[in-house]
Amino acid sequence: MADLTNPKISTPACNDSVDALLARANGGFIRLYSGTQPSDCDNPPTPGSTLLAEMTMSNPAFNPAQDGAALAKAIMPDAAANADGVASWFRMTEPNGSPVWDGSVGKQEDPQDDLYDLYLNSCNIVKDASVGIASLAYIARREK
Repeated sequence: MADLTNPKISTPACNDSVDALLARANGGFIRLYSGTQPSDCDNPPTPGSTLLAEMTMSNPAFNPAQDGAALAKAIMPDAAANADGVASWFRMTEPNGSPVWDGSVGKQEDPQDDLYDLYLNSCNIVKDASVGIASLAYIARREK
């Protein structure tokens, strides 16, 4: 069997794969949760996680990938958050609710703000308050 531990893909191939993955979120949702992120996106939210807010993605949801990275287009804010809590992770879903991607959440002005996938103006979510996303980016992890 071939050694599959050192894959290298071209930038165009990486961009195509990112675009195909993120197209699954066209018209889907971003769900913000408190608690511990599941170990796998196929698993349901972990016990103790609370759904804090849900926002609707655009269709298409992302700009075309460049060098393996794509930025989300406009995401409709949640006019009234579901619960109080501190957002610690998110799940991006297809329109039917099927999971696409789980990621990290951070505050826009965090000193290490290049460590998160999704940025909020504040991670402290207040029930019934409006919640909007400052930015969301997908960056493919790959070797050149």
